[in-house]
This record gives sequence, structure tokens and C-alpha cells, in this order.
Amino acid sequence: MTDPVTKGGISLTSAAAMGVGGMMGAGLYTLLGLAVDSTGSLLPFAFLLAGFAAAFSVYSYSKLGAKYPSRGGAAQFLLEEFGQGVVS
Repeated sequence: MTDPVTKGGISLTSAAAMGVGGMMGAGLYTLLGLAVDSTGSLLPFAFLLAGFAAAFSVYSYSKLGAKYPSRGGAAQFLLEEFGQGVVS
């Protein structure tokens, strides 16, 4: 079955998926190569350490999201803390 929008070609969704997949894949393999070059055999330890550090960010975002539920994300948290003004 062909997509009526593309008439047998690549749809916008397919093109976006290929672009995102290519960027994510290339980024992952590039960064993994750099990480191996930097850490060598300690790469698993480096990933565990990075995951532990990222857990603090995830925890704080989950707590802020529970306290100030909205779709604003970090911008909403700044507004709640500093109010409408130059800083926020």
C-alpha cells in the first residue's frame, strides 16, 4: 500500500525518521569511540559513573515536575522560582 501523499516516494515521516536515525547512530558510534579512546578498559565504569551523575538530574526534574506540573519544563521551573522578570 502506498502513501497517498508521497505517490511511491519517501514520506515526510520516513525522511525525518531516517535523518534522526542517522544523526543518533553516527553520534552514538562517534561518542562511543571517543569514550573508548579516553577511558580504555575503564569504559564500563565511566558509563556507570555517568549514569549515577545523570540520576541526580533525573531525580530533581521528577521532583520539580511533581511539584509544578505543566508542559513548560525548565522554563516553567524558572518562572516559579524567579517570577516574571529579566532573569526568567
